[in-house]
Amino acid sequence: MYKDTCKICDSQLINCSSFPDKPYSYQVDCPRCGHYHADRKFLDDVSEYAGEDIKLFSGYIRNTSSEENPVYLTVQTYKDIPEIIFPYKRLTVPQRINNLIKFIYERAEKPYKQILIQENEIYRFYIQSIQDYYMLINYLTVKGYIRNPEHTSAQSVFWLTVEGWEKYESLKEININSKIAFVAMSFDPNLKSLFTDFIQPACKECGFDAERVDSREHNEKICDRIIAKINESRFVIADFTHNKHGVYFEAGYAMGVGIPVIWTCLETSKEELHFDTRQYNHIIWKDENDFKEQLISRIKATISVKK
Repeated sequence: MYKDTCKICDSQLINCSSFPDKPYSYQVDCPRCGHYHADRKFLDDVSEYAGEDIKLFSGYIRNTSSEENPVYLTVQTYKDIPEIIFPYKRLTVPQRINNLIKFIYERAEKPYKQILIQENEIYRFYIQSIQDYYMLINYLTVKGYIRNPEHTSAQSVFWLTVEGWEKYESLKEININSKIAFVAMSFDPNLKSLFTDFIQPACKECGFDAERVDSREHNEKICDRIIAKINESRFVIADFTHNKHGVYFEAGYAMGVGIPVIWTCLETSKEELHFDTRQYNHIIWKDENDFKEQLISRIKATISVKK
């Protein structure tokens, strides 16, 4: 029942096997979604999704999971799919193009090296169809970022030019002049002073203005405001204290559009971190003063400060 086709994308599976000690959980290797673990209830329910939403979710799995650190998909994950894919529905065409350029660069290693992209990989750019993919490839060709694209039913082959290499280098400087640090965190009243008395002063000392979505009055829908503010930011501070789902989505969106993320968590909450994000270098803090000092050091070490 589960071993032939992927219940997320309907691709023919490379491998699917149950855990010896968990007969209702599966290790899956899919050519499109990549490596993931899933329980039976998730696999039963996810087949109800179709169209654009499931393609975006497939891209999310491919980009966040690996053989070494597979995502575990549960009933809660199924419930969270609308929130997980929401940011990727809002990606603009330029953002999708930039994601494609970054991927090409990482695979090419140097200009004029021939590279290959399999058709089943296109969804990791949050592209919904092969026609959209060809449109973006044609744009990159016209702009001179790639050369000699050749397509078959299963793959594309082309070169990344020097101009494409330079374009990638410019993308690394995304929002380089922005003074905004977007803060994704729990709105628990007990953490309000963490933001006002420690995060904001720490960012100010480094030349940035820390903002979270409730810190300014606005008329937009809150999700629109979050996406817009992240897009304007130099970097994102994602604090996972109390393990709020929204923080995962905001951090994931920032990573997807190339904006640096500083990961933080209160020491007593670190065991609640999802295993698919634990590999990131979190600031694990014990108290507010400890948080402030570590945050200042991390900003200065990892973010180019322009005053």
